[in-house]
Amino acid sequence: MTEGDFIIDSDDLVLVTGANRFYWNKPVIAPRTKGIMDYFDEDSLYFFEAGKADSLAKTILDVYRDSLRRQFIIEKGIKVYNEYRWESEKNTSWNW
Repeated sequence: MTEGDFIIDSDDLVLVTGANRFYWNKPVIAPRTKGIMDYFDEDSLYFFEAGKADSLAKTILDVYRDSLRRQFIIEKGIKVYNEYRWESEKNTSWNW
């Protein structure tokens, strides 16, 4: 892996725009918060404990060390993301 091979989203508010990073075929690392975990699970996104640098560092190493798991998480994350994209949601229960 080289610089730019993964994306770190540090804030719940970045999730909507940050999740599109799956289309770059890059793993996404996000804080383990309720808002994010309402959509993504441990098999679809990399998580770290918010506010804990050692947790973030461990997660970055996990991304780096296990290429098979990394690809699995990216693929599952893309599937989850596609379920909640505006293009998928706009014709569901929204009353516009």
